[in-house]
Amino acid sequence: MAPIRQKASGSRRQTPIVRDSGKGTSSKLSYNATPLAPSSKDSRNAERRFLAELPWHPFINGIMDAFDDDRNLYLMLELAPCESLHKYLRRKRDPIPSAHARFYFSNIVLGLEFLHSRDIVHRDLKPGNILMGADGYLMIGDFGCATHISEGGRWQGIGTRFYMAPEVNSAVRTTPEACHFIDWWAAAVILYEMVTDRHPFKGPEHEQVYAQCLVHNIQWPAGHKANQDLKDLVERMLIPDPAERYGCMVLKGEHDEVGKNDEVRIHPFCYGKVNWKKIMERRQLVSAAPLLLCRACR
Repeated sequence: MAPIRQKASGSRRQTPIVRDSGKGTSSKLSYNATPLAPSSKDSRNAERRFLAELPWHPFINGIMDAFDDDRNLYLMLELAPCESLHKYLRRKRDPIPSAHARFYFSNIVLGLEFLHSRDIVHRDLKPGNILMGADGYLMIGDFGCATHISEGGRWQGIGTRFYMAPEVNSAVRTTPEACHFIDWWAAAVILYEMVTDRHPFKGPEHEQVYAQCLVHNIQWPAGHKANQDLKDLVERMLIPDPAERYGCMVLKGEHDEVGKNDEVRIHPFCYGKVNWKKIMERRQLVSAAPLLLCRACR
């Protein structure tokens, strides 16, 4: 493998772009610049385990290979050359149109339906963990916090503050069957963020954000132009009580391998406006290709 260039990364994780001269393919190699602590090693091993058990899916940032040495664990991941949805939104510096948000939201829905059908909950869904390909389609990545729906273990406080569902902050864990609800909460927060360029729940401290989540008083910016169907979907998906939260019913038919979130699919924001089959096959024309971002990544 030969390095091509270094992608932007955090202070510890390095993500160079490498080319396999034997196969003629390029991918992203993820590793840490400093030796991993035992807890971090467990997280990276869990990420490798979850990705390795998943078949390829167009909306999941898949793993191509993995290897380790005395210092580190290396994950060779599918290349998404245009960075994250977070960076895309920050570079635009303005809310994106509802039609564009609908397209990106549908990508996230298809990715979550697939994960939940495999009994996997992501637990840290946010724009920074959603990657954009050169064709403008999205892929869910970074499975360091993921877990199987049926697994026990630590629950409270896992995730990122602005995208955490209220039950994640509760001392009482939700039932295993309901824990995938937290991913749909995060998806609604991302949809709100795409069309407003802000978070629905804000505060300098974790406790303040949690308190706002419990109130369920979604504020929209003055003069906001998002359509009423979008607002209705977001507000229904951000109901604090998981039992009443809209969008958490994923149904699998007799011959379906992947369950479909019928509550989201038949909501007026999506119904008749999203061609799920065409998007799944990545044949839907992307409303706004990320040309600016791709130039910035070269």
